[in-house]
Amino acid sequence: MTDYRPIKIADVVACNKTSEIFKVMVVRDTELSVYNHNHERHTLALNNVRLATDHDRVLFSQKHPDTCPFCLTSGIEGGFIEISEGKALQESWCGSCGYEWVSEYGLSAISKLNEVA
Repeated sequence: MTDYRPIKIADVVACNKTSEIFKVMVVRDTELSVYNHNHERHTLALNNVRLATDHDRVLFSQKHPDTCPFCLTSGIEGGFIEISEGKALQESWCGSCGYEWVSEYGLSAISKLNEVA
């Protein structure tokens, strides 16, 4: 048996054509009333938005690392960082909405600290 749960409008996260993520507050006939991670209200036409994907959430997290990619609040916490096989993994969660995920980090640059004789 499938476990269904009611979906509240505030659970839905939409993405516009510029890949910015918005929290949906009100759905009208042809538009959405939404807010962004800065809690600024916007109105978006329904034909200009789609549901956010996991890839959208990754892009959002790269731009806004201190903001939850699920509820758009700043309640992110993280556990210990585990380094393994060329990457670093960290269990992360949102203290506001309760979502949990694993953040994965990779090497992007090397900076020399000192000269070797």
